[in-house]
Amino acid sequence: MTDGSYVYFIMDQFPYDTGVLSQNSASGWFQTPNPATDFTDAQNNILRFAYQSVFVLAVQDTSASQAALDFTAAAAQKVHDTGASGTVYYYNVSEPFVQNYFTRAFYDCLLIVARGISYAVGNGTITQSASSTALFKNYAYGTASQQTRQQDITATLKYVANTSFDGASGKMKIKPNRDREEDFYVLAMTDRAQGEFSKVAIFSAVDSTYTEYDTMIWPNNKSAPLNKPECGYNNNEGPCAPVTHLVEIAAGCGGGAGFLLLLTAICYYCRAKRLTKSDKAWIARWHELEVLRPGGPSFSVKGDESESESEKEKKTKEQLDEKDVEFKKKKQAPNPKERLEGKTIILDNAEVEAVSHKTQAIKITANTGIWMKNAVTVRWSKKRRLNLSGSILKQAREKKSLTHENLMKFLGACLEDDRILIIYENCSKGSLTELIADPNTKLEWAMRFSLMSDCMKAISYLHKSVLKVHGRLTSMCCYIDSRFMLKVGDYGLNAFFDLTLAELWAAKREPDYLTAQMWKAPEHLRAEALSRYEVISSVSQKGDVYSFGIVVQELVLRSKPFAMYALSEEEIIDLIRQSASETNPRFIPKIDESACPLELIDLCDRCWSVDTGKRPNMLQIRAFLKELGKQLGMGERSNILDTLLQQMEDMENNLQAIIDEKGQVLLNQKNQSDQLLYSVLPKYANFET
Repeated sequence: MTDGSYVYFIMDQFPYDTGVLSQNSASGWFQTPNPATDFTDAQNNILRFAYQSVFVLAVQDTSASQAALDFTAAAAQKVHDTGASGTVYYYNVSEPFVQNYFTRAFYDCLLIVARGISYAVGNGTITQSASSTALFKNYAYGTASQQTRQQDITATLKYVANTSFDGASGKMKIKPNRDREEDFYVLAMTDRAQGEFSKVAIFSAVDSTYTEYDTMIWPNNKSAPLNKPECGYNNNEGPCAPVTHLVEIAAGCGGGAGFLLLLTAICYYCRAKRLTKSDKAWIARWHELEVLRPGGPSFSVKGDESESESEKEKKTKEQLDEKDVEFKKKKQAPNPKERLEGKTIILDNAEVEAVSHKTQAIKITANTGIWMKNAVTVRWSKKRRLNLSGSILKQAREKKSLTHENLMKFLGACLEDDRILIIYENCSKGSLTELIADPNTKLEWAMRFSLMSDCMKAISYLHKSVLKVHGRLTSMCCYIDSRFMLKVGDYGLNAFFDLTLAELWAAKREPDYLTAQMWKAPEHLRAEALSRYEVISSVSQKGDVYSFGIVVQELVLRSKPFAMYALSEEEIIDLIRQSASETNPRFIPKIDESACPLELIDLCDRCWSVDTGKRPNMLQIRAFLKELGKQLGMGERSNILDTLLQQMEDMENNLQAIIDEKGQVLLNQKNQSDQLLYSVLPKYANFET
């Protein structure tokens, strides 16, 4: 493979010290003939011919400048060695260590960082009243905090990128990613009689130019070889390919292949059309929806735009109350009208009665609506506009494929501008946040444990599913259905939740934005805070475990997250973010030991660990809750209805045993009374014949 069809590029990493083909050793390939090893001049000739196909890449030393000479002289004076007798031996300018290119390159790297720090301090970017020397000591001896160090490094890097200067190692050019752009040169065998290498091309980093010298000689004495051999790498392509009767084969198979291709195209078209129709069946139109209450002040429904939100909500409730009364009195009335938020729906008698019963059972919340004449739960997106794309269709398919009793069933979504929302099955008891805040709802430990277990099962299922992670777990996306079963929503469909930079800044002005951040793990809050010029969504399974611990705290204390601290939400989130660093104290909720079993407090503490490796996974949490359920008398069941039915069955058995016991006591007392009576009077006898 040395006939000119191939060339070989090798990297000479140390051309100034030990290079074998560099300018310091132009014929380093040559080996002295040695009779002991049977190496002869003839073999050197073979080597000379082979090395004609070799090109060497080496770093170009551009240090022939005054800065390089000054550095060399200064280094020769400062670098020294101490002998055994204590005598100091100073290096001179000719020492290899002083002249080494990489020694000077390391020096320049340190110098350019120092210049960046100096510029940052001089421009006030680093707000620290310290000189560059003190700042270096601060980093070197670790006296700066990790957060301060990171901020200063970020500020310094701005003054390092896209810079250039003459240093001890020559002209330095720093790229936007803070890598140094080196000058390279190419060596090739230009004197083939003597077998000596010399420069044939050079790449200049300063002006990004590549220049070839007139001495560039290719192995075949003509031009560069082909990128791929004419016959391929296995000698079975092009002119070397085996001869086949392609015309005869094509004529014999053309008819059958054409028929199969046509049949495949028809099947594919029908399948694609069917899938497209199925993929878009979940898309809801705004005029088909009856949203009883908008999800927030920034959203509105059709109707009287001049009415305020509070007036609309009051009017809606009054209308529902009036309709319920009318439905009870006039169930046989033909075609009555139900008006919701200024809109009208025509229902027949059977539908009216059904809706009447539904509205009596449904808890009207900020996320209740009607779609296709069925009560649903809606979750509003903070996005203002969302275009239907293949990615959204794929995410919707993934979400529809997930089925679990503790996941809110995905029914559809609305994609119209300023009316972007997701539609789930109706959960008549409202969200977990509302349930916890409702003073009229009594939460026994059996109920709380059931809700914890339901949330754990949903997250465990998601971690094993195609989604792998929830990423947005809060008590606000956990809903309670009519069977007091907790169902988790807001999973998947990331396109509805991932905001652009402009949408993010708009969302930050809404009052519920900070509230939603209080369930996020410290490492995710910190990652999102460090990204100021782009929006990142930092999620992980360990982050879900942290959020689950916050939900458990809400259920145990029946309070908002971190409610035990008299701090604002912004202060709390800032403290959580700072606790992501192990050097800062951990900021977590406080749970009194009398509030719940100590094992549950220990579980929460592990869920809130700063070291994500110490947090349990959902399988470990499942095993723990199962064991705790046995201690609370839940047995193998964690569903509240199953538990209540089991308790009723146990009570029935206990009552039957008490009845049998009391009956036996009464029978014994009756027998004693009869014996006493018969001891005084004779027994009744029938003398009739």
